[in-house]
Amino acid sequence: MPTIIDAERKIAECLHHKNLNLDLRFCQINDLALIPNLFHCVHLLNLNLSGTKLKNIDLLFQLTDLQVLNISYNQIQDLSVLSKLPKVFGRFSSRCR
Repeated sequence: MPTIIDAERKIAECLHHKNLNLDLRFCQINDLALIPNLFHCVHLLNLNLSGTKLKNIDLLFQLTDLQVLNISYNQIQDLSVLSKLPKVFGRFSSRCR
């Protein structure tokens, strides 16, 4: 199973190559503050955070170009940050509450 170290490596690669897509699913990220370089990826259009054990996604407001966000299979209770991301089309499951 991927770890937060894998997530950091993927983020660094994303920054270096200016990738528009970033897949961090199942990387065991329970707090977005632990991966601050993610918020330098302002060029991102597609972000997959499914199954990462997140409870809070408030810091995502910084990714203003984000268009597709997958946060299914997390424990998120407050989705109000999505109103600050008007371009986002999200994928949420019943386990995302």
